[in-house]
Amino acid sequence: MKISIIIPTYNRDNYIDKALESIKNQIDFDFNNLEIVIVDDGSTDNTMNVINKWSNVLDINYIKQKNSGVCISRNIAIKNAKYDNIMFFDDDAIMNNDCLKNASIVMEKEKAVVGKVMPKTDNIWKYFSGHYNQGSEIHESNSFLETIAVFKKEVFDNVGYLNENIDYGSEGEEYLGRLRQTDYKLMYYPNILIYHDYSNGIFKFIKKQFKFGEKMLYVKNIRLNSVFDVIKNYRNIKRGNNSSNKNIINSDPLFKDIKFFEKIFFIVLSKFGVIAHLLGTIRGFYKYNMKNK
Repeated sequence: MKISIIIPTYNRDNYIDKALESIKNQIDFDFNNLEIVIVDDGSTDNTMNVINKWSNVLDINYIKQKNSGVCISRNIAIKNAKYDNIMFFDDDAIMNNDCLKNASIVMEKEKAVVGKVMPKTDNIWKYFSGHYNQGSEIHESNSFLETIAVFKKEVFDNVGYLNENIDYGSEGEEYLGRLRQTDYKLMYYPNILIYHDYSNGIFKFIKKQFKFGEKMLYVKNIRLNSVFDVIKNYRNIKRGNNSSNKNIINSDPLFKDIKFFEKIFFIVLSKFGVIAHLLGTIRGFYKYNMKNK
C-alpha cells in the first residue's frame, strides 16, 4: 500500500525533526511505498536544513512557498502527492511505531479515515484534548482531525479540496460538512495512533481559540443581523447542548486525577479561551460578511 504523507510547516524546525524521526521509526512497513510531501509556508528558521538531513533516508518532496496559510499548504501537498492514499500529519506530532502499518491495512477497504490522538506531553494542555480521543472502537466519526487522517485521492476529486477561505481553524469541520453531503463516510480507527499536544503555550492557546471563533459563523453558515446578535446568541451557537467546563471536569475520565491547582488553572485558561473565541467570532462576523442580507 503506497502512502503520501502531507505535512504543512512554518517555523517548526525543533518539532518537525522529531516528527520525521517518528516516521523513520515505523515498523513492518516498506519505505519504498512512502513519500513525504512537506510544504514550507515561508519558514525563516532552520526548517530547510532539518528537512535536508532527513532527505537522505526518506523520500521527501520539499516545496517552499510564501506564507499563505495551512489550507493552501495542504492543498498544494495533496495536488503534488504521487500516491493514491493521502495521509494528513502535523509537523509537531509523533507517530506510534505501527501507525503506517495499520493505516496501510485499513486503507485496503476504506476511503476516508481519522486516527486516534493521545497527548504527547503530560501537562495542562492534555485536559483540553478530550475530543482527540474518540474511544477504542471503530465507528463513523463526527470529527475530522487534520492532525491524523487518511483519504483516497478520489475523495478530493469528488468532494473538492480544503476551503482556502479558511487560513486556519475549523477547516476540518467545514470539509466534513461537505463530505457528509456525499456517499463517503469518515471512519475512526483507534489503531492509527499518534501523539500530539493541543497547545504548547498560553499565547498559542489564546490565538487558537480566536481562530476557531473567527470561523464559527462561516463554517456553520449562520447569518445574524448585527454584532449585538452575535454576542447575544454566542453561547447557544457555540455550545449547543455541550456541558460547561465544570460538568466536563466532573464527568470526563480524563479529569479523574486532576490536582486542585491544575483544576483552577484549567478553569482560568478556559475562561480566557472563551473570551478569545468570542472576540474571534465578532471578528469573523465582519471578515466573512455574515450579516443577514
